[in-house]
Amino acid sequence: MPVLDCVSKRKDFKPNEALYTQVIIKLGQARMFDAIEDVIQRLKIKKQCRLSDVFFYNVIKIYGNVAGRPERALETLFDMPKFHCWPSVQFCVEYACGPCKSGNVDTACQLLDEFPKQRCRPNARTFSTLMHGLCEIDRGEEAWALLERMEREGVYPDTVVFNLLISGQRKQGKVEEGMELLERMKLKGCCPNAGSYQGVLYGVLDSGRFGKAKEFICWMIGEGVRPSFVPFKMMIYGLCKENLVADVVWILNQIVEQGFVPERWMWRRILPTIFPRNVSHTDIMEK
Repeated sequence: MPVLDCVSKRKDFKPNEALYTQVIIKLGQARMFDAIEDVIQRLKIKKQCRLSDVFFYNVIKIYGNVAGRPERALETLFDMPKFHCWPSVQFCVEYACGPCKSGNVDTACQLLDEFPKQRCRPNARTFSTLMHGLCEIDRGEEAWALLERMEREGVYPDTVVFNLLISGQRKQGKVEEGMELLERMKLKGCCPNAGSYQGVLYGVLDSGRFGKAKEFICWMIGEGVRPSFVPFKMMIYGLCKENLVADVVWILNQIVEQGFVPERWMWRRILPTIFPRNVSHTDIMEK
């Protein structure tokens, strides 16, 4: 700061955004956050140069991620019009990412209400960022509410948005809701990808409903979507544990048909299930 004060007194001093950006970054690295406040106030009063949203993005990132002052970061966003600068949609998306990553989802959600004031319109990535943050802390209902808000505001959800919500429902053990989202995707003209089906399938397997999982795998294959090897391994483990011999044989056939090779541990579980020790050779032949 003393160097900046000294240089600014020179007659040939021509301040620009690049200079002040470096000053802000260096002050942030030195954790001199109050000095950053002084620089912002100086720029507000003297109006020495025009600033872009890139400059304010660096200031907000320091306040939110380094200083741990999310409220001050939000105030800086609101002050941008006073500098004749308005954030772009990309800026707002990046701003939302910071608090979400640090766990301050509520601060990020406040941004949605401020978009119109900042001449911005949220896009699908903005909503998906917030949904991801909410799902990570098991607030799936609020993430679902954001989907409703998206549609009210004329923002069309994409596959990423639906996959995030399916994953959030899986974390909360809401299998039926995940299936509902899969159907809703199709109704909205959004094509589910392999991740969409896998997310629902994992939810069914997590609930231990292996019969339902078998039906879902049949449906997946009928839709032209190939399950990965992991669900088959989970099915083998669960079905063998419940001694469902017919289903074990069916899954084993599906593994081979889908081009996978059963692993050695699978055979160690499958063979005792199909040929239990307490059943005689005659009984097996009769079956």
